[in-house]
Amino acid sequence: MERISILFYNTMWSEPLQFKQEDLLPGYFISTDRSLLSYADVVVFHLPDLYNCMNEDEIIKQEGQIWVAWSLECEENYPWMKNREFRDYFDLWMGYHQNADVIYSYYQESYEEELKKSPFYIPENKVCMFISSGFNKSHRKEYLTELMRYVEIDSYGKLYNNKRLEKDKGKETLLETISKYKFVIAFENSIAEDYVTEKFYNPLLAGTVPIYKGAPNVRDFIPGENCFLDVNLFSAPKELAEFIEECYKNDKLYMQYYEWRKKPILHSFKEKLREIQMSPFTRLCVKIQEIKRNKSNNDVL
Repeated sequence: MERISILFYNTMWSEPLQFKQEDLLPGYFISTDRSLLSYADVVVFHLPDLYNCMNEDEIIKQEGQIWVAWSLECEENYPWMKNREFRDYFDLWMGYHQNADVIYSYYQESYEEELKKSPFYIPENKVCMFISSGFNKSHRKEYLTELMRYVEIDSYGKLYNNKRLEKDKGKETLLETISKYKFVIAFENSIAEDYVTEKFYNPLLAGTVPIYKGAPNVRDFIPGENCFLDVNLFSAPKELAEFIEECYKNDKLYMQYYEWRKKPILHSFKEKLREIQMSPFTRLCVKIQEIKRNKSNNDVL
C-alpha cells in the first residue's frame, strides 16, 4: 500500500494538532516534523501565523508536492491572503468558506443534538458579551461604544470589561454564563461571506439569543428561522437598544426568538451538518486522493 505523508508545517497558533488516527485514510500519516519538508507528499500551512514561524530559505515546493492553505481566520484581517500570486502557490484550500476544497467549519455535526438539548426558559439578565480580540474590521467597537450609551451590557471580555468571572473553565463557563442573559452580543471581528463563527452559535447552544453583526449571508447558516436579532434591521444603535429594552420588559415579544426551538432544525442546516460528517482530516485525505488519481490518469493519457 502506498504511504502518503502529510506534513503540517505549522499548527494553528502553535497549538498541538488535534486529530485521530482513524480520521485518516489507510496509508496516510500526519507529521509536524519539518525535517520531512523536502520529502512530504503534502504540506499544510496554517496561514495566519505562517510569517511568524517560517524559514523562507527552506520552503521550496518540490515537484509533485501538494500544498494546502489552511485558515479559519477572515482574510479581511490578513489582506495578503487574498493576493492572487500568493494563492497560486497552493493546490488546495481548507477553511470556513463554503467553496473551500476542504470545508473546516465553525459549526459542528453534533449541533443538531446539542441544540435540541439546549435550555428552554426565559433568562433573567439583559445583555452580555465576551469580546477580547483587537481585530475591528467590522467596526464593532464603535457600534458598541454607542450602544452602551443606551443599554447596559455586562462585558466579560477585555473589550469594555466591567464584569469578572468567579471561575473560568473555558467554554463550559462561557455557555453557563451567557445562558443567564436574554441576549448575547455576537459581533464578528470582520464582515465577510461565510464568516459565521462560534460567536453566533454559542448563544444558541446556551439557550439564549445572539445579537448578530457579521456575515451578510448569515441566514445560510441558521438552524431555525428568527433565531437571532439582526443588527442590520435597526437604523442605529439607539434603535436597537430601545428594542432590547422592550424585549426585556415584554416576554411575549422576546419569546418570538424561541419559537424556532419548537420546530425541526431547518433542512438547509441539516444539509450543512451532513456535509461535515467526516472529519476535516478525512476530507483532506479524500481530496489528496482525488488529485493523485487525476494526475495518474493524465499521465496515462
